[in-house]
Amino acid sequence: MALWKWMRRAGIDDGSKAGVTSQESEELRQARCRLKLLEQENEVLRRVAVCRRSMSAVGS
Repeated sequence: MALWKWMRRAGIDDGSKAGVTSQESEELRQARCRLKLLEQENEVLRRVAVCRRSMSAVGS
């Protein structure tokens, strides 16, 4: 990382400059990752529900 980027990041992290801190950035990254996983799990559950409905309609 270039020196000026490091200086800017240090200023943001210590509160002397406006911006997203390293900790906030990491929390956002983790939240986005968790959200993606939950969306994938939700899609799987939707597909299972559709499959079960179609199977029960055939069995009736």
